[in-house]
Amino acid sequence: MKHSTKFALAAASDGLDGYLAKKFGWTSELGRALDPLADKIIILGGLYALIWSHDPVRAFIWPALVITLREVWMSYYRSRAAQHGVSIPATSLAKWKTLVQDFAVGLCVLPWTGHHLLIPEIVAWLAVVLTLVTGWQYYRDGRKVGVRAR
Repeated sequence: MKHSTKFALAAASDGLDGYLAKKFGWTSELGRALDPLADKIIILGGLYALIWSHDPVRAFIWPALVITLREVWMSYYRSRAAQHGVSIPATSLAKWKTLVQDFAVGLCVLPWTGHHLLIPEIVAWLAVVLTLVTGWQYYRDGRKVGVRAR
């Protein structure tokens, strides 16, 4: 239960941080750069910790790899966009994607769902779909303003 509590606190604090920053205008360039990094650390750290610590969670290897590749690509793409003076803010669907990713990992560490992985696995694959859809949206929107990932 202590792992699920730690993960829930990390995910909730990231969400609360974003909410407060937007509501009160507490934004900065550093915050805009670090927030996506915090999301990646929470999600990818949680997924890989699960894969390496539990045999049954090996079903999460493919979702973890797909999510990892998209996140690495997205970081590179945002970096290229910034070099062209283009900011790529998070979309509403991308925020839902992060929530679903958090939920998938969280379901694996809860005592009452951690041993019955069908629901967490379904949620993880839903997160993969949202991950790919939002990645495509960012790419499509970036191409409209002339950003190329090379």
